[in-house]
Amino acid sequence: MARAHADTLDFPTSRGSLHPGGEAVTIDLRRLLATLRRRAWLILLVTALFVAAAIAFLALTPPRFVATAQIIVDPRGLQVLDKDINPRAQNPDAHVPLIESEMRVLKSTKVLDLLIDREGLERDPEFTKGRWSPVAALKSLAADLFGRERRAPDLRVAVLNELDERVAVRRAERSFVIDITVMTRDAEKSARLANALVHAYMEESAAAQAESARRSGEALSSRLEELRGRVREAEDRVEQFRAQNNIVSTSGRLVGEQQLTELNNQLGVARTRTAEARAKVEQIERLHRGDAGAFTEAVQSQTVMTLRAQFAEIKRRHADLATKLGERHPDMAAIERELRDAQAAISSEVARIARAARADFERAKASESALQASLDNLSRNAVSTSQAFVKLRELEREVEASRAVYQSALVRTRELKEQTLVDTTNVRHITVATPPLRASNPPAALVLPLALAAGLFAGGAAVFAGRAFDRKVRSRDDLERAIGMPVLGRVPRPSADSPLASFEPATPEAKAFRQLLDEIGAASGRTLPRSIGVVSVEPDSGSANVAFNLARAAAALGDRVLLIDASVEQRHLTVLLECDRQPGLGLCAAQEALDLRAFIVSLQGAGVDFLPSDERAAAEIRRFGSAGLTRLLREALARYTLVVIDLGCPSREPVARTGGMAEAAVVLVELDRSAFETIKAAVAALRSAQIRVAGLALSGRALRAA
Repeated sequence: MARAHADTLDFPTSRGSLHPGGEAVTIDLRRLLATLRRRAWLILLVTALFVAAAIAFLALTPPRFVATAQIIVDPRGLQVLDKDINPRAQNPDAHVPLIESEMRVLKSTKVLDLLIDREGLERDPEFTKGRWSPVAALKSLAADLFGRERRAPDLRVAVLNELDERVAVRRAERSFVIDITVMTRDAEKSARLANALVHAYMEESAAAQAESARRSGEALSSRLEELRGRVREAEDRVEQFRAQNNIVSTSGRLVGEQQLTELNNQLGVARTRTAEARAKVEQIERLHRGDAGAFTEAVQSQTVMTLRAQFAEIKRRHADLATKLGERHPDMAAIERELRDAQAAISSEVARIARAARADFERAKASESALQASLDNLSRNAVSTSQAFVKLRELEREVEASRAVYQSALVRTRELKEQTLVDTTNVRHITVATPPLRASNPPAALVLPLALAAGLFAGGAAVFAGRAFDRKVRSRDDLERAIGMPVLGRVPRPSADSPLASFEPATPEAKAFRQLLDEIGAASGRTLPRSIGVVSVEPDSGSANVAFNLARAAAALGDRVLLIDASVEQRHLTVLLECDRQPGLGLCAAQEALDLRAFIVSLQGAGVDFLPSDERAAAEIRRFGSAGLTRLLREALARYTLVVIDLGCPSREPVARTGGMAEAAVVLVELDRSAFETIKAAVAALRSAQIRVAGLALSGRALRAA
């Protein structure tokens, strides 16, 4: 049967392309705005909370004054001494960690403790009472509720923690300048504390450096006596070794070495003298056979020269006398005796000189032999002395090493003692903190607009987050997108007092059911199926109400309509129409020869015939299966132009057996109640039973747009 009621459609069949495969879907701005309008109360509530929180923040937050002082820390320090206790960073890459370490020192407990003592912060209510904290308030409330004893915090620790939170230390980028900021409720106090913190840091740095030098000096001083003892022990070992090995030295040289050198020199001289004496003796012996007075000693001897002079004079007189007197003169004999005596004297003197030369030679030879013997003895002693001297040199090196360590420690101790009196830190206070002219609290003109904007944003986010996590149907587009099936129409939801509503033909509610009939026909190829099944996602009487009103709408259009309650477990339609004591579907399915008129109940005023579901319907259908229902449907279609079947909820009813009577089925979904998972399960149950699903129908109190 063809239906065409285009003038009664509230909205088009489709709102755009459906994407059941999960493809990208274009954002619908109208649907987005509609969602925001429906949840405008939530957005306004969140915004109001944010604005109220901002107002409370402005009202409860005390004024905060921030004062800033600046110092510059030169990582190279002051090089007062050649050997400083603190090494100077030469690598530029090492400067940044050093500055970062000094920033930690600025906020260290020791520096803050010094500031607390100097400024008397333990008596300042701003630091002793602290600031109100919601976390602390919750902890206090929990302790009171559970009866736990609250331990009063230590005043010093509380003041220290409060001061640590109010002090901030930052380093200017690409510089050694450090900004020190202090925040209090009083401008003068902020500036005073910032400057006092700088002075406390500088004093603590100088004191720490002096203390480091003092500790190092004390450690070295405690070792000086030990080092001195080591030097003394090493020197004693050297002297004992010298005494044991008879090693004596003068002017840094061993006596044996000096003697050996001197003997070598003397032996050389003695050998030279012996050689000269031997040569002289040999010369005398060679000349002894000729002129004995021709050798050098005889020639150079004064005695020989005198005797030769006398001999010459006598020889001259002999020659004169021989010329004057003749050889036979008596005076000639006398003069010849004088010549012989002079010649004998010369020979005697020359022989004496020869004997003296021989004696010198023997003496030189004996001296050489004695020196050689002494040298051999010293050489033998030198070998053993040299071996002992190797060990001696090793002992002396130990003495020198111990003495060098002792002297270095002694000098370093003196330097460290001097360094404790000198401040070598290179920290300058370049900017003195001054009282700020205005508080650093954010102005209300900034806080309130930000709170308003944040509230609107958070409210919108809450709306969309609620939609993202909400698994219930909120609009037609959401339903079509999630299930991948078209929504054929929207029908009103009956009230709890009247589960089976009846609407007049001219009302919008009746018009909605007529539109649903037309959409079912359009979904089935523009021809309305002869049998239509109605399935409800929720286990209530929703499908009964829709089936009843669909039957009435078709009857109002002139069709002969049979309404069948196939919800054999819950029997909502039968109970609502007060036909629960009538024989019905179960008995019909069990009879071979069926007379349908015997079981039909005519609903007066509705123009619809009704086949109820008796108490035996569920058991009979399971017993006889779908054969009896097939005979029933064949008989019904022979008598009626349209059969509307209430199949109930698939999770409660045996739609696999009863659904075969429906040529097409429509699934009823309740707006703001039905979950997507339940809808998918219902559609899957119908498809597994091989029931063609024409589409979905939305049930709601108001016929609103998606």
